[in-house]
Amino acid sequence: MDYFLEVCRCGSITRAGKNLKVTPQAVSKAVAALEREIGFRLLLRRADGCVPTEKGLEVQRLGLRMRRFDEQMMLKIRNLTQPGAPEEEVRIAVWGSFASIMPPADYIDFQELYPHIRLCFRSYPTMEDCEQALLSGRADLAFCPGKGAPGRISCLQDYGSTAYVMINSRNTLAEKKELPLRELRGQRFIADEEPGGTVAFANELALAGITPVLTLPPLSDPLKRELVLQGDYVAFSYCPTGWLPYGIVPVKVPELRRYDYSLFSKAADRELS
Repeated sequence: MDYFLEVCRCGSITRAGKNLKVTPQAVSKAVAALEREIGFRLLLRRADGCVPTEKGLEVQRLGLRMRRFDEQMMLKIRNLTQPGAPEEEVRIAVWGSFASIMPPADYIDFQELYPHIRLCFRSYPTMEDCEQALLSGRADLAFCPGKGAPGRISCLQDYGSTAYVMINSRNTLAEKKELPLRELRGQRFIADEEPGGTVAFANELALAGITPVLTLPPLSDPLKRELVLQGDYVAFSYCPTGWLPYGIVPVKVPELRRYDYSLFSKAADRELS
């Protein structure tokens, strides 16, 4: 299961093997054994990597829950043997609206597992401000959208997901659950400057012959949803698909893997992961 989850996380059997310090063949055999055990295919293997099948996505979700439960139980056991640990504080810089990146339930779980660690979030207007907060020592960690470490800081972990596009329910494309990127050619595509979104897919869009008719600044998702509702526009979605208003259909684009946000630290502080 760990091998499968790592392939889902990084989108490649080769990269998963490198991260796990095993050969790609070992990863491939482990995933194949899991597929035989449960009786259905988990991954779609392509020249540019792997993506989970529809059932594979459900197994990934359940596998992550299993891993999290195991980690929680082990931490609770360790806490029994380490009573009265001194209180620590972790200062986290977040970019703009990403100040609410940790859902309340996750925050409560974290405090239960690490009662001696207090999380202190501070919002900054730009990613450059988050970087400066790390470099100056005003923050220990930073959550920022996109993938890859800007400047002199290190990426501890990136959190990605398959890209979805928002399509007006009247559009014939809305009848499909998945779309190859080429089928979006000719649509009135709305681009944006979100670090984890259209900017990251600029090369893929150009190769597919997709030219946006409109470009919006960061944090414009409400406006994009309104434009999709009013006319025959198509745009990437940044809110959870279950939150989209009536009249908008989320359609998966398996070829594209977007990076919602990354966890950064100074290079010397990688143990904070």
